[in-house]
Amino acid sequence: MTDQNSIRDAENAVRDLKNWIFVFAKEHNIPKDAVDTLHEQVDNVAKKIANIK
Repeated sequence: MTDQNSIRDAENAVRDLKNWIFVFAKEHNIPKDAVDTLHEQVDNVAKKIANIK
């Protein structure tokens, strides 16, 4: 059995990362396509975390 607190912590970290990417991209004028790619990769990690049981 996986520790649900660890999964929740990982999910929170992913959400924080997505927020950080948004702010960082805005502050540094990173192209939208690059930001979209970063978010897509983070979403892939989030899906893997969601599948942990």
